[in-house]
Amino acid sequence: MKIVIETPEALHEIGGRDNNEDSIYPSKGSASNNDSLFLVCDGVGGAEKGEIASQTVCSSIPTYFQENPTESVNDLYIDNAVQFAQNQIDHYIEQNPGSKGMGTTMTLLSLNDDGATASWCGDSRIYHIRVGKIKFVSTDHSLVNELIKAGVISEEEAKDHPQKNVITRALQGISMKKVKAETIILTDIKPGDYFFLCSDGILEKITDTLLLNILNENMPDRDKIEKIKGICDGQTRDNFSAYLIHIKNVEGTNIIHPVGASEKITSEDKTHFKVPGKTLHRPQPIGGKRTTYPKKPINQPRIKRKNIYKTISIIFGLLFFVSTIALIYVIIDTRFYWEEKSAEPNGTQTQEFNEPNKPIDEHPNSPGEPDKGGNIKDEPNGDADKSEADTVKKDGKGESSGSGQSAHLYMKTTFKFSSN
Repeated sequence: MKIVIETPEALHEIGGRDNNEDSIYPSKGSASNNDSLFLVCDGVGGAEKGEIASQTVCSSIPTYFQENPTESVNDLYIDNAVQFAQNQIDHYIEQNPGSKGMGTTMTLLSLNDDGATASWCGDSRIYHIRVGKIKFVSTDHSLVNELIKAGVISEEEAKDHPQKNVITRALQGISMKKVKAETIILTDIKPGDYFFLCSDGILEKITDTLLLNILNENMPDRDKIEKIKGICDGQTRDNFSAYLIHIKNVEGTNIIHPVGASEKITSEDKTHFKVPGKTLHRPQPIGGKRTTYPKKPINQPRIKRKNIYKTISIIFGLLFFVSTIALIYVIIDTRFYWEEKSAEPNGTQTQEFNEPNKPIDEHPNSPGEPDKGGNIKDEPNGDADKSEADTVKKDGKGESSGSGQSAHLYMKTTFKFSSN
């Protein structure tokens, strides 16, 4: 990604102070559209030479970038650059012990191949603005902001809070306190976007709403920065400094045209359509003829998962119901059977035995087959069978029918139940 910018505009004003503890990079009036690194620092410490701390950071970080060129400015790279700057502060404190306790806030913007790397420490801010709306704003490292997060005070109460100038993070040198800057890489960059870096002196008079209105006005960037200066000049107690960077073009992306102030689609934009984060180019007609596209297939009705689950639940419910009814029926039927069984009297057991001392032929001759003597056995008629079956005595002794045949009786056991 290659980001092209308009000529940056800067403020570096003393405001209501006797000396200016703010520092900016590049220095006011020296920035051009070839620059890609911008810094705004607000020195803290007063008598402890806060302006030395801010100047040290604004000179040492660009030095680190120049000595360690890279195409990707990520969080680790920023950490190393900040540590290099803090080492320079420590070096100055060693040579000037009376400056111990000095420090500075920092806001940094680096335009690189990855996008826009924003880093900050303290209560100086970085804004990313598009078409009158804030896309991103840094979070202040201040006591008042911590109280707002904790719900102790409201944002309205924070404006006039007696400790609103107390910050919780600043670059003071590693010997005093090792501090890590907060860093974010912004990749959604479009032509027409603004980046605004400022010290807290600007925020005394310029609210977010006022800043958006000024940047959305149809005037050159120089007039916009001068309007901000006119509002703050003579009205702030602190120094106020800022950098205004206007994105002119972004190369190496799918963005084709800049985003205007109104973002309305004109006749020239009819050949473009947008998707989230991208603007894509619609294919132009070939040979002046209108390109036709196949119609989208009609969406077939889909069976919703909820209906499928509902149907399965009904089926299982019916199966469970039928199984339960069948089980109840079996239990009731078994109970009635045993109740009827227990209600019947004990039966009288009668047995039919073979004649005593008479062997049982294991393989009796079938009717119509010759016996051992060569005689053919006559087939018994129905009456003979009946008389034989009826020859049962209650005392357990059986009699054979007097036909003279060598028929053998098999042991039979029968149970007869007499009714009352």
